[in-house]
Amino acid sequence: MPKIVIRSVRQEDLPSLWDIDTKVMTINEDPNRVFPADYDEFVHRLLKVSTLVAVAPQGKILGFLDYSYVLPIEMHGKQWNFEVAVDQAAQGLGVGKKLLQHLLVNAQAEKIVKISLRVLGTNPNAIGFYEHFGFQQEGHYKKEFF
Repeated sequence: MPKIVIRSVRQEDLPSLWDIDTKVMTINEDPNRVFPADYDEFVHRLLKVSTLVAVAPQGKILGFLDYSYVLPIEMHGKQWNFEVAVDQAAQGLGVGKKLLQHLLVNAQAEKIVKISLRVLGTNPNAIGFYEHFGFQQEGHYKKEFF
């Protein structure tokens, strides 16, 4: 595995993150996200939440993970929701694992008691990856996308 640095997002990272997101999150994996006209919304969202970036030694961005509180209300003050995307060329190199490990360390430091995400049932590799980290399936949304 190459030496991967995890750091916070920078403004100059955003075009690379958009590129990764639109190539990884295809219509088959996430039919609700890939719309080129949504770049400004994508940037706004990533700058509003906490975003970790995985960077290779030569500076190439390999992936990212963004997370935030589920809702900005006290009863959700101990729960985070997250999304992750890894460049297709970097998949299988431990990038997602390193990002997720970093998230879990941050969560422990912030005394977060629950971390959640949504994965489509059409993405069994991702489901297995998260289950390997101890995540459990809590529900199945039916008729979620049309």
